[in-house]
Amino acid sequence: MTYFVHGTTTDNLDHKSTGWLPGKLSQKGIDQSIILKNQVDIKQFDVVFCSDLQRAIDSAKYTFEGVKQIIQDERLRECN
Repeated sequence: MTYFVHGTTTDNLDHKSTGWLPGKLSQKGIDQSIILKNQVDIKQFDVVFCSDLQRAIDSAKYTFEGVKQIIQDERLRECN
């Protein structure tokens, strides 16, 4: 099992905690997710799990969409 965090959000850049709000990836976060795609051997993964929050979904899609199945699960949200 390998764990990755979502890319940088606009809230992160503003030093805000997003909590369970969806959050939006910043351009930096999008770039981080695309870079990750090029840094890991995607073939070694069978499936990708992410939380149901938009920032996690978008991060997973930029890295794995079209290559691996992405399963969203609300239980993977950060703890409050």
